[in-house]
Amino acid sequence: MSFHDLFPIKFRILRTTHKLSAAQAAECFSFKSKGSIASLEFMRAGPTLDTLEDIVDFFGVSIDWLAGKSSIIYRKEILSAIEDKLLADMMTNNPQLHYYQLSTWWIRG
Repeated sequence: MSFHDLFPIKFRILRTTHKLSAAQAAECFSFKSKGSIASLEFMRAGPTLDTLEDIVDFFGVSIDWLAGKSSIIYRKEILSAIEDKLLADMMTNNPQLHYYQLSTWWIRG
């Protein structure tokens, strides 16, 4: 499938997964109206490079995934930040755990 086929599907998946209405998404990306979101989701208008960068940054996804070039959705730095937050939350909620124990647990997962 081409970018033209995949982008609208993936963009809509991201928007709905994050529970954003078209109006909310339009506001997040500084579009004039929710009609701009519909134009992207039905590929009546393709995204500009700036819009693509905004989408990638906002949702933390890989531009390669958005373009259909990779099956890896999230960028490595986003996954690392999530892991760090989970470990920090685990330490806060259970302070007797040592970081080494958490790291070992996380690796064995």
